[in-house]
Amino acid sequence: MEKEQRSFRWGHEALHLEFVLGDDGDARLTHLGLPDEAANGPRGSLPLVEVTATGHGRDWSGSRLVQTAIGGRLRHRANRAAGDGDWHTLTVQLHDPDTGLVAEVTYRSPDGISVLRSEVTLRNEGPDTLHLESVSSFAMGCLTTPDPAGLDAADLLWAENDWLAECRWQRRPLRLTTPDHRGRVSHANGRSGFALTGQGTWSSCGRLPMGGLTDRRTGRSWVWQIEHNGGGWRWECAERDKTVCLALFGPTDTHHGRRQPLEPGAVFRTVPVALSFGADGGPDAAFAALTSRHRCPQPEDSLDEVAFTMASGLLGRIHLSGLLPELGPEARALVHEAVAVYKAVRAGLPGAVPSWPLGLPGWDDPWIALALHTPDTTYLTVWRRPGGAATIPLRLPERSGGAACAEVLYPVARQAVAAWNPDTADLTVTLPTTPSAALLRITRTAPDAP
Repeated sequence: MEKEQRSFRWGHEALHLEFVLGDDGDARLTHLGLPDEAANGPRGSLPLVEVTATGHGRDWSGSRLVQTAIGGRLRHRANRAAGDGDWHTLTVQLHDPDTGLVAEVTYRSPDGISVLRSEVTLRNEGPDTLHLESVSSFAMGCLTTPDPAGLDAADLLWAENDWLAECRWQRRPLRLTTPDHRGRVSHANGRSGFALTGQGTWSSCGRLPMGGLTDRRTGRSWVWQIEHNGGGWRWECAERDKTVCLALFGPTDTHHGRRQPLEPGAVFRTVPVALSFGADGGPDAAFAALTSRHRCPQPEDSLDEVAFTMASGLLGRIHLSGLLPELGPEARALVHEAVAVYKAVRAGLPGAVPSWPLGLPGWDDPWIALALHTPDTTYLTVWRRPGGAATIPLRLPERSGGAACAEVLYPVARQAVAAWNPDTADLTVTLPTTPSAALLRITRTAPDAP
């Protein structure tokens, strides 16, 4: 007897998602595309989240990280939609009755742009510690329709990346790594597929943390990006139940030695990922959508977020694109101010040497500091993220024993405060809000100077 199915929908004029629930609460994403497209695809060959943990593996043997035992047990609890400025947000809550694990999948999409951002939060509501080995940030089993011609016409996209040989995009038929079993064997879910894995602490070392799929007949295309600067990532794309499935991951135990204990009551968050869609026009349309949602400041950013974004480029190479004309007057003033500061300081940067007054940054550190030193001047960018106190001391030992003057170069009209202690060579910085950032200049002065 077939399971009863219920469904719910979410999206906007440029992007539409449809989810199907079985009578047991099993949730699958069955359609992601334009609102007026018929949802005549397969039921969805993957759950919304794939999780492996010690003692909770996969339902089959193989190297892929899909078809997991926990993922298959996750059942729908609730879903809620909300608006956040120009962004649409959907949260789907799932629950594994065996372990007590709760998964919340958060989908976000900017209004009028065919881009979906996804991340997963896990919370252990069970009695035992779980040792997580892999958690998907996004999983989808309906990239193509059940029509076999859709699989045959699918091309995979990825980019080889090397020093002075960046962004070498490749395009190959999906069938080169996922052979067609029709007419040869009855089992339609083979072990083959295409997977890309990033290694080390440089996320784009060897390959970009991106990929894509395009239909060479119609131009229908997808492009995805794993937004993780910490290095480890993986994506998998293969045939499953007569359609193409996709799963995106941050670091995993198998490929990166990342095993995360999740004690009762503890929370784990995956790295965010983004997926863009173009109904026609080939990969260029999907790349254009991905770029338009994600470039330097955005109209919905607060003034502190604009300053946070701009400060990140002032000690390197500044690059501006995206929706700058749509920024409000105060936000545009912050952009103009940042560019003027950059022009004033950039001549001294090529000969400067770096240091990290708070140590090399961790992925979730609430404070980050980068200093560039010249013989007479130190330029210091500090970033404050949620989770830390508003004030922090930074030690600059190369300035010890000397008098110095600390001044805020950017943004001058915000609330950043810096105070220099010449006896200890400590700089106390206060950033009252999060997220926020500031560029400071510490200049040597004569011992008796004010």
